[in-house]
Amino acid sequence: MVAAIWRYPVKSLGGDSLDACDLSEHGFADDRAWALYGADGKIGSGKNTRRFRTMARLLELGSTRTADGVSVRFPHGPPVLGPGPDLDAALSRWVGEPVTVRPESNIRHHDSKPVHIISTSSLAWLGRALGDDTAADPRRFRANLVVEFGGDAARPEEAWIDRRLAIGGAVLRVVERTARCVMVGTTQRDLPADARLLRALAQENHGCLGVYAEVEAGGTIRCGDTIRVT
Repeated sequence: MVAAIWRYPVKSLGGDSLDACDLSEHGFADDRAWALYGADGKIGSGKNTRRFRTMARLLELGSTRTADGVSVRFPHGPPVLGPGPDLDAALSRWVGEPVTVRPESNIRHHDSKPVHIISTSSLAWLGRALGDDTAADPRRFRANLVVEFGGDAARPEEAWIDRRLAIGGAVLRVVERTARCVMVGTTQRDLPADARLLRALAQENHGCLGVYAEVEAGGTIRCGDTIRVT
């Protein structure tokens, strides 16, 4: 069953929990549709890769889709609407360098595949590994779908690789495990930094938790939808 749906309008910022969302071959509507770009053309993130570059304190911010673009929530003060010069200026002050908010182009903002799934069983497994049931907050892992699945498997979604999931009006194909990075332990608005998470995953599950999926058929997914694995 779908327990929660999350969308992150601006990459590497916090997002919103939704009751329902439309899904296309590119992922959930408006998920990671915008990103912060530095003067070097790299995308703001919590890690450094060929495409991404670390920018400070992004996960302390929240983002919401609006009729005309996005709204970014800061810890203090009112939300700032964008894209545009006001939002660029506010974010530049926040991260301490010039940045602009740009929409997605032909280069996708997703780290890998368009849909990220994690199960409540996996979160519970990690909590047990840490000896702290509160540590594995689903917000740490920034999945689009948080799912509940019956059975005793510790990480049931890993058994779905190369299988199809029919959810609501959509069909997904699970393709790989999700390799985690330092962002899982980064400070968020109401979550403190916690280096134990990535260390435990490295020791217990090759640094992975959750799975990525591709979209074979688009449709609307709602909280409470059942999941059929084929």
